Amino acid sequence: MHCTHCLLLLLAGHLMLSHSQAVQEIDNTANQTNREFSQLNVSSYQIASSNANFAFSLYHLIASQNSEKNIFFSPLSISIALAMLSTGAGGDTQTQILEGLAFNLTKLSLPEIQDGIRSLLQVISRPSTELDISVGNALILNQDLHLLPKFVSTAEASYNGKVLRSNFRDMEATTQLINNYVKEKTRGKIRDLVSGLTPDMRMVLINYIFFRGELNKVPAHCRAYTPAGRYLYRKLSLQFPKFSIANSYALDEILPDLGFRDLFTQRANFSNINQEENLQLSKVFHKATLDVNEVGTEAAAATSVSVTFFSAQHKRHVLIFNRPFFIVIYSTSTKSIFFMGKVFNPTA
Repeated sequence: MHCTHCLLLLLAGHLMLSHSQAVQEIDNTANQTNREFSQLNVSSYQIASSNANFAFSLYHLIASQNSEKNIFFSPLSISIALAMLSTGAGGDTQTQILEGLAFNLTKLSLPEIQDGIRSLLQVISRPSTELDISVGNALILNQDLHLLPKFVSTAEASYNGKVLRSNFRDMEATTQLINNYVKEKTRGKIRDLVSGLTPDMRMVLINYIFFRGELNKVPAHCRAYTPAGRYLYRKLSLQFPKFSIANSYALDEILPDLGFRDLFTQRANFSNINQEENLQLSKVFHKATLDVNEVGTEAAAATSVSVTFFSAQHKRHVLIFNRPFFIVIYSTSTKSIFFMGKVFNPTA
């Protein structure tokens, strides 16, 4: 009879949006998007579709339990971390993880999923003058835990994973190592992600995503089917609150309702991580923060952004976000949802 040891999955995400007066050139934006399109493979687009389905399923589940609260999480962070974990799973456990992430296994094999995520991460992590994005994974191992070489190589090659070791008998030192690592990777925005580690834990899996972007004036996108002369360019005054929200979720209490049934039980099969010990996932923590502000404005209650759009009207239009609203940070080039949430109370 084997003893069961625990795995811990930690997910951290931070998003910062700030106002900028810079106007992007339409041609440059289109050219950059086209270049990124050409560097993504077919699997990446199929993965993006699955990630979107998983994102909305998870959102609806969280929203049903938090009807009058702010909601904010990174479906991309959660998907990537669980997909990486699936490479170490076997049998029904692996199938449940992949199907829970909304992957159609009749159309996508595990190697295709891994290749698609690798391609996606390469495009997302490419340096940009407009965006600052950092995505990655880390495996924090007990110093005497031996991983199968294939799992390590896949984590490093396809998931931008890094392997670190610690003495899990020293819970204070291990906790400090994990929290300092996440703090560094999220530029100090995610602090004290984990506490209360237990001696039976053998490995901690971490996924982090940091995103900083500017709220620019949006260029007008003319389409061939727009009847020229009928619509005029007008400006929309868009006003929304300056706010910061932070949310933490114990996903081990949520994921079973999305089909992840065996993951947190002794039926879990992680034989592709280590064949010497029975490993079981104990906890999945996710923490995400969102900051929306205007550079140079310390106490402004709202930020105004001018957006050009088509309108048949001649009067000035103002859109004020003064009630709960849904928010999605979406990459048009990779078709990926980075962050998703609901702002119910910006002052909470």
